[in-house]
Amino acid sequence: MPVRAIKAIILKEGSILILRKSDKVDIYPGQWDLPGGRLDPGESWNEGLSREVREETALEVTFIREIRTWQSLKWDTIGKTVACDYVSGEVQLSWEHTEYYWVVPENIITGDFPEWIRNDVKSLGL
Repeated sequence: MPVRAIKAIILKEGSILILRKSDKVDIYPGQWDLPGGRLDPGESWNEGLSREVREETALEVTFIREIRTWQSLKWDTIGKTVACDYVSGEVQLSWEHTEYYWVVPENIITGDFPEWIRNDVKSLGL
């Protein structure tokens, strides 16, 4: 059975949180990423979203809407990318990431970010 995973597009004052993965992670080290990760067994999508965002960034968010469902055959994963509103907290990165930026959507769509991030941000229609 595939692992479930979630990625969060966190919106704060017109910007989106982008993270750079550490070289210590197994999956796509050094690449730009969105907060998120694998859900625990029995965990709901919203529970996994809140936990993963809190673990990776120390932020609290609220779910807005689902952007898309995706699948990775390479990693035997089915996932969702969702849009969220920032609620509270200051970014404190876990060991999985080395830097972060709040970036306006236009700069993500036209910037040097992975195609899936650019496409998901474009899907927001901001």
